[in-house]
Amino acid sequence: MELEPHGVIRVDQRLGEPVGVAGFDSITRRPKPRPVMVEAGQHRGEIETGGLPQRRWAALKKGAIRVATLMEPFVSLGLKEGAHIVASCFYRGGEVISPNLTPEQRKAYYTAENDAVDRINADFYKYAHHVTAHAGGALQPHELLRAFVRYKHVDYYDPILFTRTYEWMKARGLAEGGSEHAALVR
Repeated sequence: MELEPHGVIRVDQRLGEPVGVAGFDSITRRPKPRPVMVEAGQHRGEIETGGLPQRRWAALKKGAIRVATLMEPFVSLGLKEGAHIVASCFYRGGEVISPNLTPEQRKAYYTAENDAVDRINADFYKYAHHVTAHAGGALQPHELLRAFVRYKHVDYYDPILFTRTYEWMKARGLAEGGSEHAALVR
């Protein structure tokens, strides 16, 4: 399971912290934590959501936007090409699997995922080319900054944390509501 890094990347030298993004075109992607990082400096309606990381990176490079939230390999690529990090955070991508799995299948899936985490962490750069491939040749595997890629064993979503996050998303129109922890996380 990857703990995805998300850096609010800028090319505009005037931006130095999240509150500094106010009034700048920005783009992020659902769900949290990306909007959380830029919300301090933007009004809710000023944060555009959507789009693949490649699209956000391309818009940033063309000057169509001045700040974007990106994940690897685009954090490392942005730093390589002179961009700067305004804010960063990690989130875990666990428990994102089919709800139709039996308990035995779910256990086998998590065991396989944890085994993969151990293999990747034992020899990270053996597998880095899978991450850098998304940069279309602009970033070599050895240029991928290890500080921004973390793999760890599966975590299970805590119902209290899930509810807090889900309520935050509903309040900002990022989720329609009506979903409970028990219905989504088994």
